[in-house]
Amino acid sequence: KKWINYREILLCILIFLQISPLLFFKYSIFILNLFSDGLNRIDNTTSMSMLIPVGISFYSFQLIGYLVDETKSKQSEESFIDDFNFACFFPQIVAGPIERKAKLLPQIQNFTFNLTACNFNAGIKWVIAGLFYKLVLGDNLAEISSWCQDPSTNPFAILLGSFLFGLRIYYDFAGYSLIAVGLGQFFGISLTQNFLSPYTALNIREFWSRWHRTLSLWFRDYIYFPMGGGRGRSWGINILVVFVISGIWHGAGWNFILWGLFHGCMLVLYKLVGSRFRIHPFFQWFSTMFFVTISWLFFYEVNVDQLIVKLKAIIQPAGYNVGNLYNLKSFFGTNLDCLTALFTIFAITSVICIEYIGMKKKENPYLIWGNYFSLSFASLMIYLCTPLNTTTFVYFNF
Repeated sequence: KKWINYREILLCILIFLQISPLLFFKYSIFILNLFSDGLNRIDNTTSMSMLIPVGISFYSFQLIGYLVDETKSKQSEESFIDDFNFACFFPQIVAGPIERKAKLLPQIQNFTFNLTACNFNAGIKWVIAGLFYKLVLGDNLAEISSWCQDPSTNPFAILLGSFLFGLRIYYDFAGYSLIAVGLGQFFGISLTQNFLSPYTALNIREFWSRWHRTLSLWFRDYIYFPMGGGRGRSWGINILVVFVISGIWHGAGWNFILWGLFHGCMLVLYKLVGSRFRIHPFFQWFSTMFFVTISWLFFYEVNVDQLIVKLKAIIQPAGYNVGNLYNLKSFFGTNLDCLTALFTIFAITSVICIEYIGMKKKENPYLIWGNYFSLSFASLMIYLCTPLNTTTFVYFNF
């Protein structure tokens, strides 16, 4: 018993040491601003915030999970080199997936460098799929949706902008995750698929079981379950706490806290009443996407005052008039290459439908990427349709 207590104390110390760089680089300015007056506030976009190590959030969470799993294991046979390689496996260190000791470490221990034709064929399809998601879909959506962060009181423009941003961040992040899986396959290492077509989910619970799965499972296993999970009267508080922490993990700002709280409230509401009503699957999907779309507004709008203005515009019925709807046409006619916009919308619609079919058949939205014709077509689209001004991966900022 004394040894268990000692291990728990040591674990707390190690977790604190592991998370300290994350707190310093990512949250110190936000915390200082909480205790300062308006005149002494520090601009979050300058100084220390520009020096945040890339991928520090993912790196920290994977190592914290490793520490917790290590204390639960009865014996440790891995060497320092194995531990080091587990922590520094390059395909997933920057933006996930957040792997567990039980899955990744045995593969690291048994690893031998041998770039075979079989491994290359297994990996290249995921790399091509990821590049297609990132360059053809994500980057073109970035150009189309960049205006959504501009000040606006047009509710149609706000909702459309948020929806396009949500699709952009999905194809951008899922693209990176697919590339990471492919690079791992080159070396015979199997990484977790981080996304399972979240935009075909029929409810908010299903959405979070498909979106950034390794992070969702991390929060479930290391925070939600230790707090009591869904047992007892405090299950709702447990959900809210987990999602507020998730919001804080994504960024140092009140908008991220509100984003996490919003999703937590939606999950609590769904668990209370949502599962009791039987409605047509299309309306389930539409209502889920509507609330997810609104939630992205909290995510990208870092200016809280502007966020409030946009939220007021969304909830005011008077704003949903023919004039505001017609104003969308003027934007598409002046600021965008309409052909590119139409192609991108057609492409993302097709991909979502393909993902839906894959999920219905074998619960695998990426079945199509085993087809050489699809890979050849995707390669051609990457060559022809990649925008000149490509953007970095969105989650590199986290």
